[in-house]
Amino acid sequence: KDVAVQTLEASLLKVEVATDYSDTVAKDCVIAQSIPAETQVAEESVVTITVSLGVKPVKVANVVGANKDTAVSTLQGLGLNVTVETDYSDTVAANVVISQSVAADTEVQKGSSIVLKVSLGVRPVKVANVVGSNKDAAAAVLQTSGLNVLVTEEYSDTVAAGIVIRQ
Repeated sequence: KDVAVQTLEASLLKVEVATDYSDTVAKDCVIAQSIPAETQVAEESVVTITVSLGVKPVKVANVVGANKDTAVSTLQGLGLNVTVETDYSDTVAANVVISQSVAADTEVQKGSSIVLKVSLGVRPVKVANVVGSNKDAAAAVLQTSGLNVLVTEEYSDTVAAGIVIRQ
């Protein structure tokens, strides 16, 4: 830009500067000029040059709570590079966005990266085999795994009272 202004002023022309975003012209470089190069004009003629502001920033959408595929599509549509990480959640359903690395409404350049954390749902637990154990000990083992335990009792001719018959 500075070189363009100096060159035009050295040719005894007046320079006005406008600005615009450009996906193809680097920031501070001239995108266009109002009078084509090599055109003969009177001294003191006004030449308007349009200078690039660079790539127009995009506003990051809020995708927290959205379905993973919808969230990824939305952000890629804005020209962002999306990475998906997963984690278990007791409060967010599987395949739903838990968080995003760049806050909603933040302005970023196209091509910027954003990481989405997506829920795998509730963490699965391995259920211990408690058949043959004392019912209180069995209940304690299962509760330690985060399970809710419901004990029902029934009569058996082969298993002693208070011992788990089945689960």
